[in-house]
Order: sequence, then structure tokens, then C-alpha cells
Amino acid sequence: MAQDIVSVGVTNIGTRSTVINNISMRVERFRKKRFAIINVVKDQYFAGIPYALVDGQEAHWGIPIDQSRTWIKELCDGFVQTTDDEKTLRFRVHTAMGVIWFYALRSHYVKSYKKESQWLTNA
Repeated sequence: MAQDIVSVGVTNIGTRSTVINNISMRVERFRKKRFAIINVVKDQYFAGIPYALVDGQEAHWGIPIDQSRTWIKELCDGFVQTTDDEKTLRFRVHTAMGVIWFYALRSHYVKSYKKESQWLTNA
């Protein structure tokens, strides 16, 4: 049986090498920002952190989703609390040079996660 994952992938399209040293999430804007660091474990399929990227190289990190969808429940119930959180949820990839890349989740993904989390809570 295949395991579900949430995957974050990065490709260095610049001309200089860099080191990815953290992956996090952020919600909200202005004063009410909240952050969450994603723990990354190196295994046979995913790169560890820190990870050096040279020009044109790719790296992928994954968050395994267990049968009870624990990570999604915690994301939807604890971190993404309001509709504004749904709209502003961003994955952030931090580099050693101080550059942060933002990746937005599409709103319909977050809504489907919320719906699934409510279904799992009521089951």
C-alpha cells in the first residue's frame, strides 16, 4: 500500500549554489503572524536538512501522513484556525544566504483538508 505524503520540492534556478537550512509554515499577516517549523528526517526518498543545492539541482522533502491523518488534523485544528489562515498559509524554504522562498497552498486544498479533518473528528 502506498503511503500518502505532503511534499515540498525546490529547484535551484540561480547561478550560485545555496544551502537549504529550514522549512517552515506561516499564517496570517501583519501583527498576528504564526510560524511552525517542519521537522525533516533524511531517508531514502527525501533530502535532509541542511542540504546544499548547486545550479539546476533539485531537492524534495516529505511529511508522511499516517492512516489516522494526525499531521493534517494538527495542521487544520491547531495551526490553521480561521478562514484568513486558510488564505495566508505559506510554506517557506529558508536558505543560508538569508533568502526565503514562499509557496502558497491553493485555498481549495486547505478547505479539503479542513473538511477531511472535521470528518475524521466526527468519525
